Amino acid sequence: MALTLAQLLAVPDLGLTLVPTLDGADPATIRLAWAAVTEQLDPAEFLTGGEVLLTTGTRLRTTALQRNFVLSAHRGAAAALGFGVGLGHNDVPAALRSAAAEVRLPLFEVPYETAFAAISRLMAEDLAADHVAGIQQLLTGHQKLSAALLRGGGINALLDVLEKYVGGAARVEQYGIELGASSLASTAIDRELSETQDSDDSSVGTGNPAQSAQSGWSDWPIASGLRDRASLFIREPLTSRDLVPYAQSLLGLELSNQARLRRTSRIAAGQVLDDIIHGGLHGHDASLRMQSIGLDAMQEHSVVLVQSDQGLAPLAEMPLPTLSDRITTAILDDRLAVIVPADGSPSRSEPRAVAQQVARLFKNTASEFTIGFGRTYPDASGLRLSYYEARESLRSMLPINEPSRLSLTSLLLTAKDVPLMDLAREILEPLEFADSQQNGELIETLRRFLHSSGEIGQVARELGIHRNTVRYRLQRVADLTGYSPANMQDRVQLWLALEARDLS
Repeated sequence: MALTLAQLLAVPDLGLTLVPTLDGADPATIRLAWAAVTEQLDPAEFLTGGEVLLTTGTRLRTTALQRNFVLSAHRGAAAALGFGVGLGHNDVPAALRSAAAEVRLPLFEVPYETAFAAISRLMAEDLAADHVAGIQQLLTGHQKLSAALLRGGGINALLDVLEKYVGGAARVEQYGIELGASSLASTAIDRELSETQDSDDSSVGTGNPAQSAQSGWSDWPIASGLRDRASLFIREPLTSRDLVPYAQSLLGLELSNQARLRRTSRIAAGQVLDDIIHGGLHGHDASLRMQSIGLDAMQEHSVVLVQSDQGLAPLAEMPLPTLSDRITTAILDDRLAVIVPADGSPSRSEPRAVAQQVARLFKNTASEFTIGFGRTYPDASGLRLSYYEARESLRSMLPINEPSRLSLTSLLLTAKDVPLMDLAREILEPLEFADSQQNGELIETLRRFLHSSGEIGQVARELGIHRNTVRYRLQRVADLTGYSPANMQDRVQLWLALEARDLS
């Protein structure tokens, strides 16, 4: 904190005397940035503002020069004027006093015995002490922020410490989800939302109250190493910003560690689910494996699946803070699997409600997500069935997909020892090549033929071509694949190949 004029005048060794002026400013409220010594007639251009300007006035021989000197000091934003007597003047000139009173510039007398260097040295020592105190306070703040995080208090404890130092409530968001808040943050948000809603009663639909309340908070980005930005929000105004950069770095490390732990945990849980769902574990072995990831084989469970157009990273790292602690998350088949136990509380365990809750958590991310869910079933076998239903529902490609009846193809694809995709690739690759080379529609014609139960006339109408063209294309399918659409057994093979291709 800079030295005040009152503190400078109170130093007994300096012998400074305040010159009384009418309606002068209170010396206790005037802070001095530095001391500048000058004998210039027009010192304004040499000042940066806030200085105490010291002069002996040896060149100020006329009242006009004395008055102009004071006005120049005022233009340069000098905080105070110290006039040394005993060299050029025996006392402070009346014109100088009058001009200082006119512009309300504090004026004090410096005795001949006091060197200007003593005043400069005093102010330099005070600034140095103030700087050291600031560094010590900053180091103490760093230690307290680190201790709050390392002692297990987590993000909330760190934000409580930061709140005391910056003078404003603080909270952290990632993917648009609040992951932590200081003790005053919730109160501040509730108050602002209430005020915003009260002021918007007469203008329905003018915007999101939460976004309006956000305007009172400063946004400090956090580098967490993840795709979607994390931010530290601090309620304005701040009394100090010195600790904020260090808090940003600590929060970045913490969020990165949390994301890494989520990824590791979900991948490990996914390996267990893979053994249960695809490995065919039953009975006691399945129960033990389920218990290892927090699932009770005696309970009923449902599966919610989330797939992303951005691949595995957002699914593995996404924080889900509002989901129940009893819900298990895992990465399985490059999707996020949310295992929901039935606990008799529809608002928490009903799979549709959980799917909607997950959708709300993902809505602010940069990725496009598709969510599907299965029904609730008991034991490990039921877990498999709910998973297959959820995966089958994803074919509808809606934001949230209801469970649908399982197809033979989807069940065959789940069996790792059934090379259904290899079979589909072997059958369809010649058709895909022919379509790409000749701009044909063999695969589309085959699909419509199978879906129309072999009605050539219906296929011709749907494609807008002649019946003979349909027959020609179907013959080409038979020639290229070795499977005739006219033969029932071959037709089943072709249908399975197309279904497997679409599912994959």
